[in-house]
Amino acid sequence: MRRQFRTPAALLDSNKPLERTPHLAGVIPIAVNKSDFGFPWDDCLMPVDRNLTALERAAMQCVYAGCNTIWIIAWPDMQLLVKKRIGNSVMGIPVYVLSIKKHSKRSTFTEKPSYIYNILFGIKTIRKLIKPISVLLQPSRFFVSFPFGIYPIGPLKNYRSQITQNESFYIGYNGKTAADNLLLGFTIDHIDAAKAFALFQYKIYDYEN
Repeated sequence: MRRQFRTPAALLDSNKPLERTPHLAGVIPIAVNKSDFGFPWDDCLMPVDRNLTALERAAMQCVYAGCNTIWIIAWPDMQLLVKKRIGNSVMGIPVYVLSIKKHSKRSTFTEKPSYIYNILFGIKTIRKLIKPISVLLQPSRFFVSFPFGIYPIGPLKNYRSQITQNESFYIGYNGKTAADNLLLGFTIDHIDAAKAFALFQYKIYDYEN
C-alpha cells in the first residue's frame, strides 16, 4: 500500500508565507601553510589546553557565537583526521568538512591558499551545496573562526544578537580587527564575499598574465 504524504497545514495556508529563520554558518579555515614545527599532524591539531586542540577551540567559538552549522575548510588528506577528531557535531551543532584542492598550474595564490582564499572558497561552496535543498536554509551570514586566534571566547554568548544581525561584526583588540591581519573572529554576508571572490580571481588572472 502506497504511503500518502501529508502536507503540513502551514504549507496549505497561502496567506501564511514561509519565514526564513536566520542561519549563521561558522567557517573555520585550516588549509594554509604548515609551520616548521616538524610534527606529522596539521598545526590546527596542536593542543591549546587539556584535551583541547586549536581546531576544537575554533569550533567552540562558533558555538558560542550562535552558529547553526560549522564548516571546516581543509586539505583533502586532512578530512578523515579532522572528522575523527572533531566528530559530526560540537555541542549539538552539525560539523561539515569541505575539501579545497591545490591547482598545480595555478599561481601561488591557489597553490598555497591563504586564509582569505579559504574563507571565500568556503562561503561560495556552502551556498552552492545548500542551494538545491532550499533557499530557506541558505546562511544569512557567516562567522569566521581562526584556529590560531587564541583569546577568551565565552563572552561571545552575550553578543549573539549583534553577531546574527545584518551588519558586520568584528572582534577587536586594542582597536584592531581581522581587517588589520589579526586572527580575530568576524562576520561577513554572501554579497560581500562574492564581490571579494571576484576581485580575488581577477588578481590571480592579473598575476598570471
